[in-house]
Amino acid sequence: MAKSSSIYIGEAKMALAGKWQSALVACSVAIMVAMIPTFAEHFISQLTGHVNPGEYQTYEEYRKALTSSNISDSTYETLVMVINVVWTLLFAVPVMLACLVGIRQMHIEGKSPVDEMISYIRTDRKELYRQIWNAMVKTLRLCVIPLALYVVFTMLQKFVDDYYAAERYESLASLSKMVFMIMLIYKSMEYIFISYVKKDNPDLEDEDVLSNSETLVKGNKLVVCKIAVRAALPIIPIVIGLFILFFFLAIGAMFGSIFVALFNDKMDLYSIFDYVGPVWYYVYVAIKVLILAYVLSRFLMACSVLYSELTNYAPKSSEDTDKEEPKDEQEKSEEENKGNDNAPEDIKLEPEIPYEQRYMPR
Repeated sequence: MAKSSSIYIGEAKMALAGKWQSALVACSVAIMVAMIPTFAEHFISQLTGHVNPGEYQTYEEYRKALTSSNISDSTYETLVMVINVVWTLLFAVPVMLACLVGIRQMHIEGKSPVDEMISYIRTDRKELYRQIWNAMVKTLRLCVIPLALYVVFTMLQKFVDDYYAAERYESLASLSKMVFMIMLIYKSMEYIFISYVKKDNPDLEDEDVLSNSETLVKGNKLVVCKIAVRAALPIIPIVIGLFILFFFLAIGAMFGSIFVALFNDKMDLYSIFDYVGPVWYYVYVAIKVLILAYVLSRFLMACSVLYSELTNYAPKSSEDTDKEEPKDEQEKSEEENKGNDNAPEDIKLEPEIPYEQRYMPR
């Protein structure tokens, strides 16, 4: 029987004590791998000639650049969506499952999570892709109807000429997409333990791995959702504090830019923001990655604690580890001598001298 989500979060915090740096590094690597399509979208926009409205000061300039673009908005969105899906399946999901294994091994054996991630991807890469494919097929079987409706309504929206009909199709497509995402998340939760099960049972068949994960999660989906919510709760005051900080910094940067623009004839206000903007963007990305890594570390460690609870697995203590370590010859001889010192007093190592001969003069 699963415990309360607050207990799992508390045990996860105790397990992460003194190991936060390793956990944050591992989770940051997984998050940055998943975010690569977001960074690549800018380069795709440059290569395809796609137009970003925020880059132009007037609507006329935007329309002029749009007519000279090499690719339409719908084609560009489709291209970006395909790249995101392919990258997620081939790289983001495997690295995230490897991060699960890394955090788990750090929890039960104290190993480096990054090293365990790399080792797991190198040794079990083919099996990992096979498990992801099987889980995806079983998940899409449940979500195929809302997915098909989303595709149909999206296509009707693109090809219909009536404005009001296009708006209705767009609303139906958004509703179908929302239902698809809810069902996808609900079904994907059943396979959160597949990397754990495969790591503990390397000879188990793929179908048995999926069924074991489904059995473990069955009846505990609400606990997993509560763990995710509790893992993200501490970032609310952090985000509010950072918002206030960035607000005052942005106000100060704006007044500073205006001051520089007034006293420098060669630099206008827009060119100053062109210099300052990228710096703020990279600072924002770095803070975002760290916050997500903090939440992910708490969540993955709590999932490891939950898995130990469901499988009745008890991590080895330091005393048990010391007992199982082989002892060298010096430690063995010291233990033998220690045992001899504690020998009972009735054991005589020298022959007994008769009483009459003890005090006879020599």
